Parts: sequence; C-alpha cells; structure tokens
Amino acid sequence: MTRVVLDVSLNPDPSQLPFSGTLADLANGLLAVVLVLIAISGFLSAGGWALGVATSNMSWAERGKSGFIVSLLSAILAGAAAILINFFFHLGQHLH
Repeated sequence: MTRVVLDVSLNPDPSQLPFSGTLADLANGLLAVVLVLIAISGFLSAGGWALGVATSNMSWAERGKSGFIVSLLSAILAGAAAILINFFFHLGQHLH
C-alpha cells in the first residue's frame, strides 16, 4: 500500500505554473516548459542540419545533427523522469 502512495507521477501541465501551491504542480508545469523548449531546440537543430546539408556546409550539418540528437535524448530523459525517480527510489528502499 505504501509503495503505491510513494510513487512519483509527472503530468506536464502549463496551467499549473504560476506557483499554484504544491511542489507537484510546480514540477508538472516546469516539465511542460522543458518539453516545449526541447521541441523548439529540436526543430531549430533539424533546420540547421537541413540547411547545412542543402548548402554543402558540413560544419552546420554536423552541429545541427548533434543538436537534434541531444534534443531527442533530452526529450526521452525528461519524459522518463518519473520512471527513473521511482526506479531508483525503490532500488534504494531495498538497500539495508
């Protein structure tokens, strides 16, 4: 019973941002902002990658590609934050 109560749950919701009270609401709002910023950076990086390939500028293409990969990995990590927190929390509960 206590295991279910202690699980972390994140639901991105930008309407919760203006310091509406609880830490969970703040975390949900910040996660929504982070995901939007990651999406913007992913689109900008993909555009730089495409522009670099179209103009045969390998420097821009490589920077755009690496920025897109970082954005993709950041989105996966941000989306899996609650799962990772719960995993390590429960792993720590078994250490004695």
